[in-house]
Amino acid sequence: MLEIVFVSMTLIISWILSFIFIPKGAIGATVIIMMIPAILGCIIKIIKYKSITAVFKPLLHHISIKGIMFSFVFPIIIIGLCSILSLITGVGSIDNYDGSISQILIIIVMSVPFSIVTLGEEYGWRGYLLVEWEKIYGLKKSNILVGIVWILYHLPTLYMMNLSYGISEALIFTIVQSICIFCVNFSYTYLYTLSKNVLLASMMHSVWNNINTFILGDTYRNEATGLINGNVKVINGEGIFGMVFLIISAFIFHKVLFSKTK
Repeated sequence: MLEIVFVSMTLIISWILSFIFIPKGAIGATVIIMMIPAILGCIIKIIKYKSITAVFKPLLHHISIKGIMFSFVFPIIIIGLCSILSLITGVGSIDNYDGSISQILIIIVMSVPFSIVTLGEEYGWRGYLLVEWEKIYGLKKSNILVGIVWILYHLPTLYMMNLSYGISEALIFTIVQSICIFCVNFSYTYLYTLSKNVLLASMMHSVWNNINTFILGDTYRNEATGLINGNVKVINGEGIFGMVFLIISAFIFHKVLFSKTK
């Protein structure tokens, strides 16, 4: 019951804030929206377990070396594949590369402290909701449900940001990005099985956001400001190329996670 309250309140509040700020171009408001799942997750944990210490449990689980490696490697692989495909097909071109990888390394390292922002989302999804739903429905069904909630959470923001393309294209790109969100959810569930410490999920989220934008441009602002120049809705990790590779990865993780589950 409390999980339904969490989902309902998270969606209502995040949608209201999205409809207030996004049409005004206040993209920075997404940082505030990202905090909502964590705030509500903490409140409901305290209510459910009648203990403040329960709030810190998702942050205190053992962190495995494999989990740390995966949180960095997976985003780099997907974004790397999108980059290679964009160059091979000629859809993208390298216009802003200065011959040094130092900037990329700096972005990766800085993603660690910046993960405090993405923790706002990840605490709610992987620190609270997935944990509680797994107890009720099992991991397989919970993975699907969290993926759907994650899409709904982003839906108004994605659609309103895509409206600059026109209604029909906005619908298409929103569907593409929703598929990306649903599919990448499988990788987060896999990371969850490596370590239930939500800090790893927030770190992978941060690495994804920063590396994706730095190399392939910003889909939220529709700006081809990455190292690879091209249509961000196509080449980006949250665009058409990203959708292709994330669908493939979702099938792989589904097989790894649930091949023995009926």
